[in-house]
Amino acid sequence: MKFSLVILTKNSEHTLPDVIKSVPTANEIVIVDDYSTDNTPNIARNLGARVYRRYINNDFAKQRNYALSKTKNEWVLFLDSDEIASEELIKGITRLDNVQVDGFYIRRSEVFLQKKLTAGEWGSIQLVRFGKKSRGGWKRAIHEYWDINNTALLQGEIIHNADNTLSSLISKINRYSQIHARENKLENKKASLSIVVSKPIGKFIANYIVRLGFRDGVAGFVYAVLMSFHSFLAWSTLWLNSRKK
Repeated sequence: MKFSLVILTKNSEHTLPDVIKSVPTANEIVIVDDYSTDNTPNIARNLGARVYRRYINNDFAKQRNYALSKTKNEWVLFLDSDEIASEELIKGITRLDNVQVDGFYIRRSEVFLQKKLTAGEWGSIQLVRFGKKSRGGWKRAIHEYWDINNTALLQGEIIHNADNTLSSLISKINRYSQIHARENKLENKKASLSIVVSKPIGKFIANYIVRLGFRDGVAGFVYAVLMSFHSFLAWSTLWLNSRKK
């Protein structure tokens, strides 16, 4: 099966080669770069990619839809610049023939503090990442999703390597939380002090206890705390902004 590989980048020179090399059967590689200040664009071109430069402007769905419009093949695989495709996934895509669906969910595993997490919400994530470009578009600026109706599950996985340092991950969480708060407002979601307090606590309990995140040891505990912190930032930002009126 012919397919395009799409990757969004921003200062990804250290991780991009592994991403591209994990998908050796792609017939086309499209990179949309958020004006990196490192050597990302040159590395991408040297690895055979077509590079387009476009500011993301805190809207991941629009950036992905722009990338989708630049692909030449009907089938497209999306990977982030810190993800790699498993060999099983690539073999599964290669063997596809006479497909009766328009898109595929793919399991995504999380590697955090050099440990592959197996529990919590990160132990059961499935995302639509492989599909027909003509059958749907990406929606929502953050926590974006590919809106395709006729789907199935594809064997294999995408392996996400979380930031190596807590400081960089916390910085990313802070940025994403601001966008998430904006999207919550656009979706007419309301925040209150009780929600600001209960949502993060509920998220931690769900991930660490109900979904057995404690099985992942220290890494599972720290990640559960960080996801709870992400929830706190998003809801508290929405609440504080609403009080400014």
